[in-house]
Amino acid sequence: TFNFYGSDYTSMWISSNGWISFGSNPLDAYPSNSALPQSGAPTAAVYVFWDDHVIDTWYWTGAGLYLLVEGSAPARVITVEWKNTIHYDSTSWGDHLANFQVKLYEQTAVIELLYDRANWMGTIDWSGTVGIEDNSLGDYTMVGSSFGTAPSSDIRFTPY
Repeated sequence: TFNFYGSDYTSMWISSNGWISFGSNPLDAYPSNSALPQSGAPTAAVYVFWDDHVIDTWYWTGAGLYLLVEGSAPARVITVEWKNTIHYDSTSWGDHLANFQVKLYEQTAVIELLYDRANWMGTIDWSGTVGIEDNSLGDYTMVGSSFGTAPSSDIRFTPY
C-alpha cells in the first residue's frame, strides 16, 4: 500500500512515457507532456520525465521498463526504471537516450526521482515534464515542463 496525497493505493499504472499513476485506469492518456496541472488522465500521478518515449530493444541493448520490489510490507521500496528510452521524434535512433527511475518508499510515502545523467544523450527533442499531482484534490508540484535533458539533480518529494 502506498499513500499518495492522503489516499492509500494498492496498485499503479506504469507508462512507457515516463510516468506512473494510481487509482483508475488512465486508458490512453496522451503521450506528449504538458505543464501541470493538466486535465484528464492520469489523475493521481508521478511524472518522472513525462515525454513521448520509445523503448527500442533492437537498437539499444537492455532497453526496457523494469519494476523491482524490495523488502516486505509495510516497508517495501518499489523501483520503476525506464532504461535506454529514446524520444519518439528523434531524427536518428542513435542521437537520444534517457535513463531514469522512481523509487516509492511504502513506510514513509517518500518519492525519489533519480536520473542517470552520465548516460543521457541528446537535448533537441526532449521537453520532459517533472512533478507530481492529484487532480481530484487540485494539488500539484511541478519541477518543470520543458526539460531538454535530465534535471541537474535528483528530486525527493516528502509528504507533509
